[in-house]
Amino acid sequence: MCYVLNMVKTFLVLVGLILTSSCSENNWGEGEDSVSKNVRFSEVMSNNLNYSTDDIFFEYADWIELSNTSEKQLDISGYTLSDKRDHIGWKIPVGTIISKNGYQIFWADGKNNRNHTDFRIKNKGETLFLFDPNGAVVDSILLKNQIDNVSYGIDKTGALGYFQVPTPNRPNNNSVSEVSVSLPIFKEGPQLVKSGYKFSMFPPKAGLIIRYTVDCSEPSLNSPIYEVPIQISKTTIVRAKCFDVNDFPSPTVTKSFIVQRKTSLPIMSLVTDPINLWDDYLGIYVEGKNGLAGQIGPVANWNRDWERPANLEFFDGPDTAQINIGTGIKILGLYISAWPQKPFGIYFRKSYGKSEANYQFFEDRQFNKYSHLVIRVADWNDTGIRDGMMTSLVSGTMDIDYQAYRPVATYLNGEFWGIYNLREKQNENYLMQNHGVDPKKLDLIEYKIGELNVIEGSGDDYIAMLEFCRNNSLANVNNYKVVADQIDLDNYLDYYIAELFFANSDWPGNNLKCWKSHAEGSKWRWMLYDLDNGFDFYHRGFIQFNSLNHALTTSGDVTHNPAHSTLLFRSLMGNSDFAQQFIQRMAVHLNTSLEANRISKVVDSIASNVRPLISEHTDRWKDSPELPGGYINFKTAAQWEYNVGYLKKFANERHPYMWKMVMGTFQIKETVNISLGRTVGGFCSLAGVELNKKYSGKHFKNVPVIVKAITKDGYEFVGWKGDTRKEASIQIVPSQNIALTPIFRKIS
Repeated sequence: MCYVLNMVKTFLVLVGLILTSSCSENNWGEGEDSVSKNVRFSEVMSNNLNYSTDDIFFEYADWIELSNTSEKQLDISGYTLSDKRDHIGWKIPVGTIISKNGYQIFWADGKNNRNHTDFRIKNKGETLFLFDPNGAVVDSILLKNQIDNVSYGIDKTGALGYFQVPTPNRPNNNSVSEVSVSLPIFKEGPQLVKSGYKFSMFPPKAGLIIRYTVDCSEPSLNSPIYEVPIQISKTTIVRAKCFDVNDFPSPTVTKSFIVQRKTSLPIMSLVTDPINLWDDYLGIYVEGKNGLAGQIGPVANWNRDWERPANLEFFDGPDTAQINIGTGIKILGLYISAWPQKPFGIYFRKSYGKSEANYQFFEDRQFNKYSHLVIRVADWNDTGIRDGMMTSLVSGTMDIDYQAYRPVATYLNGEFWGIYNLREKQNENYLMQNHGVDPKKLDLIEYKIGELNVIEGSGDDYIAMLEFCRNNSLANVNNYKVVADQIDLDNYLDYYIAELFFANSDWPGNNLKCWKSHAEGSKWRWMLYDLDNGFDFYHRGFIQFNSLNHALTTSGDVTHNPAHSTLLFRSLMGNSDFAQQFIQRMAVHLNTSLEANRISKVVDSIASNVRPLISEHTDRWKDSPELPGGYINFKTAAQWEYNVGYLKKFANERHPYMWKMVMGTFQIKETVNISLGRTVGGFCSLAGVELNKKYSGKHFKNVPVIVKAITKDGYEFVGWKGDTRKEASIQIVPSQNIALTPIFRKIS
């Protein structure tokens, strides 16, 4: 009986499939003009570095071509393209029709928009599948290792191979089944050279010829053949490829020969085909004719989220590049993208050669693997060092996630492009490098232009924390603990102290980032970045900017400090323990990390490093126009020196104002002095800040503060000189000047 029932069910299913097939408008049956018999993979390019761009996003994306070999147009709506063996993949949109004997291009760029798939193709080769709406395989193609700007597919004889000349939307030519072309070899020698230097290159084996360019364009079959050594009379970029007997190319080798100038700065040379920078429709650096509106300035190409292939060389002392690597570059920023000296995001990807740059770019970072970097110009119109100087102040002294900083002399396509700030990019890879967290298991959020945005993971936990603050008073100790247990308090306090001292008015509703790992017990931490508006960027009296009021207000503007961006800080300040810790910790940093003389020394150190190139930098940009918002670059070295001096003026005058601002906000009338001695065997922390040397500084009178003795290995804490208590951690309420010294003894 069961057997008969199963047969009946099978029959009904088959009848249903037949009826469905006969009623469908899609030709995916078994007829002579069906999709399954006539639609095939014909050509694929999976390493499109700079061959062609799509017509929607104008990016160099991988592409897949399907051909229709029938004499009838075929509707492939609902079919599936996939790089997986199951039929779960990207559905071809409704209305996709291939004309008779025609072609259809799909861009494999992950964008999932119109004829753009939701997946990308692996350069090392993989199998692509075309499935019909029932999940049956219509066609597949096995891709071998792919070559830059070379396509792969079925040629006119039916053979599978590489095409030296790609033919999208056209019949394919003859193919070559195997291609392997080695790189040209540059003779070893310096790259920071004097005028008149000659260099040589040679093919790695017989049968190859070298073609080269000196205008930064990609070498092609139309480029000159290398025959004799090339003489350098000025800074020159040489790009070269080997070509085999079938005219298939090797990847490009790029070498920068820089006619040397005196500088203590490292040198970065970025090189890309000039089309990628200056073309009206594809160039990322120009206003052009294919742009979008930005926050300031005209509708322009530079507002597009375009990435273009490039080459990066980094010279760090010796006269040859320490690293030479393919990369992608983008124009970054909301406002500063409109400045003449534009910032770049630098992206290392497998498609450009390597997924990471293996070099220790920053002295204060111990790791040497980077998937992303940034070069930006910070306060381009004032000093060029403001943002990097502020992060240098917190480096090693405050518990803040900050971007490492290094000024670099930068060349763009062989032209000196001025001094840039080389920075880490604060993303999931930054957190993996600096904190060892799994980049796929974290939440990273930001406030940008007054809105809370999720960069990675989810913002649900953060939003729930804000909602708790909105509905519960943190003056209650239990409510306070709920929130305090979710944030890294030391980090949060230091982050706010720094932003408040810097008088950053472009915050906290903008340029605020925080993150949390998904690991159990992880807490929210804040990241310091984009401080261009700090230290009175406009010289408009922000030395006396009441940043506390700015960060605590409920009636701020929608961009810089809307109420929801100040909610957490306002709520925490409603708890007396937090407020007391905050203002006494600020006092410690005003006496140490943010002390005026220390700031002046940091400013002088950075300024002396870049000063030798300032005249050349100003010569490069002195004719730049004024931009909306009043951005005018410094025109002379003397003006730059004045602006650098203003940074020190800010530090000297901001310092006393901070005391006044805090005392006024919290109605504190007087200050007292706290002194902490240091003895063999250990040291102290004050308000949670470790002090590895003797300390003496001004503090707020009658505001409680925690002093803690920290013991070194091999010693034990005994007690305090200046206090009878024996606990290592004590709270003091400084009603008068206090002097304490921890006492340790060696463990026998």
